[in-house]
Amino acid sequence: MAIHLSDAHICQLKIMLGERAFEYQWRWFISQRRTRHITKTRQCGADWYFSLEALIDAAETGRDQNFLAPKTEITLPHNREFITGFCRDIDIAVKPDDCPIELSNGAVIRFLDEESHCAGLCGNAYVSEYAWSAQPSQLFLLGKSISLHQKYRFTTYTTPSESDEAYRMWRTGKPENLQRLSAETAYQQGNYFLDLMQLRSDFSPDDFEMLFSANWPHEKNQVKK
Repeated sequence: MAIHLSDAHICQLKIMLGERAFEYQWRWFISQRRTRHITKTRQCGADWYFSLEALIDAAETGRDQNFLAPKTEITLPHNREFITGFCRDIDIAVKPDDCPIELSNGAVIRFLDEESHCAGLCGNAYVSEYAWSAQPSQLFLLGKSISLHQKYRFTTYTTPSESDEAYRMWRTGKPENLQRLSAETAYQQGNYFLDLMQLRSDFSPDDFEMLFSANWPHEKNQVKK
């Protein structure tokens, strides 16, 4: 059953964003480029933010929203849980078996992986953690093909990995579309859940660099050469 989000509901969602978002999440919302490739630290709230952004956009524009991730059983339920939680906070009920989630204005929010049948689908695409996929380029290109029309946005966000294929996909992006968010920057912009001193104590320098610096290991290797 399709859910109906009124202008008042949309206003409530934006108030929620204003009250809960960190500075960098607000920047993502204000500057919504058509193409965004974000390399990020772990635990920065990217899934939370992009789930809210997608729900607001679906309600305002009627555009379909498509979430893609390497392992449906790990990542995508989080996006759906966030969206159903946002709806619950504004007194809109989403049934447990509503997947995809349909809105009364015709927008559909889908949750897909690299093995999903995507022929004929279009809309905004959010590709999460492609760097950890067994087939990064396939997941990346699926998102790109779904958002091919000029009116749709293509957003990828991932923690770096050692995958050469994933790094090549990152490098193919135009410089103006590439963004980085390290744990240090996230902390400086209000995410005090990230205790940098504790993280440096808990992780080896190499692991900290991989998980929290937003730098690809390939870049470090290039500097050494």
